[in-house]
Order: sequence, then C-alpha cells, then structure tokens
Amino acid sequence: MSRSPILLAALLAVLSACSDDEINVDGDANSAERASSEPASTDSSLVRSRADDPRPRKLDRGRGCYVDLLVEGPGRALAAGDEVIFTYEARVCGADAPFASTREWTEPCVAKLDTTGNPPLIAGLVRGLTGLTIGTKARIEVPPELAYGKEGLPSAGIPADAALVFEVEVLGIR
Repeated sequence: MSRSPILLAALLAVLSACSDDEINVDGDANSAERASSEPASTDSSLVRSRADDPRPRKLDRGRGCYVDLLVEGPGRALAAGDEVIFTYEARVCGADAPFASTREWTEPCVAKLDTTGNPPLIAGLVRGLTGLTIGTKARIEVPPELAYGKEGLPSAGIPADAALVFEVEVLGIR
C-alpha cells in the first residue's frame, strides 16, 4: 500500500486545523467602537489567499463580519451609497432552510448600500457587500450585533442573538 495518499490526508488534516490568521482590514483595535453601518476598508491587497489555494478567498470586514469570495467578478467595486442589484439567499447560521431568498422573485433585489435605504439593509450586509465587484458570488457571515441583535426578528424566523449567512451574487449598480 502506498503511503503517499495517507501522508497527503494527514497533511491536509493538520493544515485545516491550523489558524488562517485572518487579516483585519479595519486596521485598528478600536473598530468595535465605530458605527455598525460604517463599512470596513476594502483594499484588495489585504485579501488572504494563495493562487494555488482551492479554498475561497476570505475577507475580514471587521466586527465579526467575514466574506468568502466564491467567484470574483471583473466589474467595478461597490461603494457606500451605491444602489446595488443583487440576488441573495439568507439563512440563520447552521439552519438548512433559508428565511429569505430572491430565488422566487421575478426581479433581483435593488437596494441602496446603506442602512437607511428602502429596503434598508442590515449593517453586516452593507459591510459585506461594500467593495465586492460586479459579477462576484460570495458568502457573507454576519454576527448578531450587525444583524438583528438581541431582539432577533421572530416574524422571519430569526431568533435572538442569531448569526446570519448570506449567499449573494452582485449583478450590477444602478
């Protein structure tokens, strides 16, 4: 029996257990004191990944908000205040079924990239979308503090202190 597959499996197990040493693009220890709707820096040079790494590139948007870039689009980057066109599927972290999705809609979601628009976006989604480029598919992890917090949103099936996960595709800017 060849030892190569066994050694490779052992190496992958060790590597997956190691910390990824995520980079905080906010760049300071006081980011928790900022307004929750303030998007983090989106300097693409701070992305953690190697070209030969098959895992999605992971961005730290600050305050517990993370973005896994599944497909990076070639278009313009989204900026605060842009009216963005996107699709999404939203779940409570660990849940199988989504609590909201644009899959059943005839049109994608169109929303201003801030927390005061109509429809208003939660602060974690604003942080996660800011800096993504048109054509990008991403998974955005939003902590409870940047979502619905201690109250949750029971009418949508979101319990108190729930972390949320959004699978998004950025289609354009209006």
